[in-house]
Amino acid sequence: VLFRSWTNWSYAEFLAASWCISQQLTTASIRNLVSVAGDRGAGIPQQLSSTAIWIGELRRELQRYLVELNPSLLLFIDEGAVNTTILPRLVKYSVERKTTWELARQVSSYAHRFKYPGIAKQLSTYLRRPRKGWECATALHIAIACDLSELSHDLVALVESDKVSLDLRQLAASAFARTGTDEARRAIRHFATNPIAEDVRDNLKGAALSANWPGNFAFDELMPLLTPPRSANHSGGYEAFLVRFANELDAVLSADDLLILMRWAQQDWLAGNRNTYFDPIVDRIMVAAWEGLRDAAIRSAFVASLLSRLRSHEPGFPRGIGLRSRDQWPERLAQDGERRTLALRSAILAVEDSRSEERRVGK
Repeated sequence: VLFRSWTNWSYAEFLAASWCISQQLTTASIRNLVSVAGDRGAGIPQQLSSTAIWIGELRRELQRYLVELNPSLLLFIDEGAVNTTILPRLVKYSVERKTTWELARQVSSYAHRFKYPGIAKQLSTYLRRPRKGWECATALHIAIACDLSELSHDLVALVESDKVSLDLRQLAASAFARTGTDEARRAIRHFATNPIAEDVRDNLKGAALSANWPGNFAFDELMPLLTPPRSANHSGGYEAFLVRFANELDAVLSADDLLILMRWAQQDWLAGNRNTYFDPIVDRIMVAAWEGLRDAAIRSAFVASLLSRLRSHEPGFPRGIGLRSRDQWPERLAQDGERRTLALRSAILAVEDSRSEERRVGK
């Protein structure tokens, strides 16, 4: 007797589920087929889990029994086949199951499937009374994935609370980068302008900056806040904001904004061995200044910055993280004769003025 195995075993599981439905088996019969008794009551063994998932897809009313037997199986049911009446129970199971911070974060990859009309009210109970850290963290990830801006007030209260962990406050603040009202985003601005002492890694500061830029910070307000990270050798929310700021900084800026950026780039603490997170920002500022070189004030600031870098034996245009402007400069300089002439002429005049000043002071 020849034994022929299935090339794709999931097809066999589908046929088994289809047979159960076609035979019009009762709910009790199906439960007996896919579940076994255990120390903690009836459950679905792993060997029958795929068949149970197919049964849930083919007969949606049975999904409420899957919630009782093994709620996690419903996460594998096709999104369009989910029985929305069981979503509140699925959310409750996902939030209240004991888990770790890492597993709570993984919920965000599929939590958008949980959205139903009453989910904001359900999650609000976990955000307002965060008894367990993992419950609140899971609820936050679900709120972010479902874009529940109606929870903005609860999120602000959580960020402001000193009775929960700093990690939870940072996670709640980071939600505003993807959801929430503009009023709520402005409410957490002060964590960027006046960082709290316990935020030693600037994660809460970074979340507040990400939530409010662009939109709620003008450049003259924002740039003084971009200071060296308080925790060296750490990559978190603040460092992630610095990288995003560099990548999204528009090369076409108003003259006033560009002068603000240039003044920031010329600060003493940026000279010498700079933090690598600031190199791409300076890089992008120099690119924008080059484009605006026809403006006399911008040209003067550009030349001053360029000469300062060269005197420190540094390249005129630093290597930026995620930016390719350094590689483009030889070609750009060769092709743009007008700006090259303006820059060289201004640099020569600046050097001559500097030497004249040195001679005058020497006398």
